[in-house]
Amino acid sequence: MEVFNAANSLLNASIFSFFATDTTDWITLILLAALVILTLLFTLHRRKYTLLLRSLYSSRYFTQLSHEGKIFEERIYLFDLAFILLTQSVFFYFIIEIYFPSIFAVKPPFFTFLIIMGILVLDFVFKCFMTFSFTYLYDIKSDRTTFFSYKLFTQSSNSLILFPLVVTFTYTSFLPVLLLYIPVFSANFLIMAYRLFLLNRKKIRPFHFFVYFCTFEILPYLILVKILLILDNQAL
Repeated sequence: MEVFNAANSLLNASIFSFFATDTTDWITLILLAALVILTLLFTLHRRKYTLLLRSLYSSRYFTQLSHEGKIFEERIYLFDLAFILLTQSVFFYFIIEIYFPSIFAVKPPFFTFLIIMGILVLDFVFKCFMTFSFTYLYDIKSDRTTFFSYKLFTQSSNSLILFPLVVTFTYTSFLPVLLLYIPVFSANFLIMAYRLFLLNRKKIRPFHFFVYFCTFEILPYLILVKILLILDNQAL
């Protein structure tokens, strides 16, 4: 019995040490999981996933995707969300590690990663709720699915481009590789805003759309940066 307890304690200590370390070991596991999900997307849903990635840039592909069925009710949607969550969580983990290193002196790296994942999930739920509310208030419920779709297209395209950049940075620590994501994110973000603005200009005034977009698509990121600055200063 004592031998079993000792072995169990040793195993728990080894697991804790593995995830508490600041090496790339557990990040490799996260990236491997994301790669497996991406492989499933391209093998099981190649046509739909390809159309999904192209739909942000062309209405023709969006129409084709719509004819394929309701993507939000299919397995591909869950796979895509999982890939987006894992890839972007690793990216934001590196950003915090580089620009807010003092936070890691307070929290173990893997625990910080879990917090980042939780924040991204909350951000997703919050934006879904606000999109639902916005389309309801302006009586454009018929465009609700299109709103959600363009946001999904943007996140999917961003994450697919981000994945090789994150993998490269993990094993090279070459910061310019990671910063290549900034123009990609900015371009796709502007395309999404333009697509959403054109949906129903008869019912939504440009000023109202501007207020909605700035408040619920841009302001949360600014608030998050402010919180990180406060936490970083407190950790010093």
